[in-house]
Amino acid sequence: MTQPDNEKPFDVLLFDLGGIFVKLSGAPRMMALTRETLSIDELWTKWLDSPSVKNFESGKSSSKEFAMAMVDEFGLIIDPLQFLEEFAEWSNTLYPGTRTLLNTLSANYTLASLSNTNFIHWEYFCEDLKLPDLFHYNFPSHETGYIKPDKEAFINVIQTLSCRPERILFIDDIQQNVDSARKTGMAAIRVKGIDQVATSLHKMGVLNDIRFNPSDPSTTMEDLRFYPTR
Repeated sequence: MTQPDNEKPFDVLLFDLGGIFVKLSGAPRMMALTRETLSIDELWTKWLDSPSVKNFESGKSSSKEFAMAMVDEFGLIIDPLQFLEEFAEWSNTLYPGTRTLLNTLSANYTLASLSNTNFIHWEYFCEDLKLPDLFHYNFPSHETGYIKPDKEAFINVIQTLSCRPERILFIDDIQQNVDSARKTGMAAIRVKGIDQVATSLHKMGVLNDIRFNPSDPSTTMEDLRFYPTR
């Protein structure tokens, strides 16, 4: 996909964080803590629909209230304090190449994050990973009060950035969120992991200034080499 020299395909690139740039380790552990009574898809659906999760990630409950509710709602085999200690470690590493990709994109695009998160993980993102610093705008759910896939989460971004929705590309690893974004007029795609992000952006004309072969499955972001296009 080639754009005219003076035209970009989008003005804003709006990213989810978990599963896109941040490796997630919570699902396998939750399977164990629930004695594998649910399939991974059933567990994920229950998590997304959980009142306990929604309240915590929209900033409406404390960590203690969240942990107690989770133990009860999911029938966990550990106590609330143990759960909180483990929960804090579920989002702990970035995919290799995250900083390279975002620093490159930020030269030509407004970058924003839209993440269902909580103050425990967000503090780690800020203090240890320094991930929010790589974006021009951040919309963490526990601060905005809006949860994906609710349309209000996307409308808040559109209004805050004063950008036409069709000029925003939203990238997430959950189909429900992608579908909701599209209903507001945004362009949206579903991917998992940074290599799929880079591949998709290349195909859509966003990464035309990077030598990257999306057809080579062995290529990762660490293999990128930059070169002038003009």
